Amino acid sequence: MNQAMNSSNNPTVDAISIQELFEQADKAYIESFIGRFWNKVQTGPTYRCWEWQACTITAGYGQITYCYNGKTTYLTAHRVSAFLNEGGESIQDYYVCHKCDNPRCVNPFHTYLGSAKQNVADAIKSGTHVSVKKSK
Repeated sequence: MNQAMNSSNNPTVDAISIQELFEQADKAYIESFIGRFWNKVQTGPTYRCWEWQACTITAGYGQITYCYNGKTTYLTAHRVSAFLNEGGESIQDYYVCHKCDNPRCVNPFHTYLGSAKQNVADAIKSGTHVSVKKSK
């Protein structure tokens, strides 16, 4: 994955999964990366959004840089959070959908793994889908 995921969290954009990145790195780097990740999150009670406090992409999703063996990869924060919450299992084939409609939120209690159809349906229902925004 040499590119950040665009304005969406489309899993098909990834050329390499977070799981594959972690498999290629040594334990010390992974621990450092995870520590760096959580240092950029304002956590709190699980009913509140845990907002990403660092760089964001255009759509407002958090972004973190993963640099290992001279390769730089940009990852969206909510996808990293979901990957960590899933215990390192692959989330490559899923969208990480927000229940809270806050793209900066990385609280795993506020997201779920879903399909493209679920992601679009949620966005239309909440009024955050591009077609809904344009028609207002």
